[in-house]
Amino acid sequence: MPWQITANLPQDATVKWTRHNVSTYRINVHVFENGRDQDETQDLAYTGRTQMRKNPLRTGDLGLTLINPTHSDSTLYTGTVCRDGDVLWERQVHLNVKARRHY
Repeated sequence: MPWQITANLPQDATVKWTRHNVSTYRINVHVFENGRDQDETQDLAYTGRTQMRKNPLRTGDLGLTLINPTHSDSTLYTGTVCRDGDVLWERQVHLNVKARRHY
């Protein structure tokens, strides 16, 4: 899920990717905070399945790669950059995973 920001990002910001669940709450898909990925805050369904590029706040490349996506991953995702509880940037991406054809 691509997301490139050209503005200078504060190095103490948090980048969070969430997915919208059937209910009204969001699930943590990937969190980058304090200069590292925060795997302990990630939903178990995404453990080992997501990655961001190195130094995302410095490079502005906040995109998220979902490894081995399945049809159940098709939904709306929100990327958020926040600092001290304030949302600085937000992006929504609708992911639609198509089934592979087996021949």
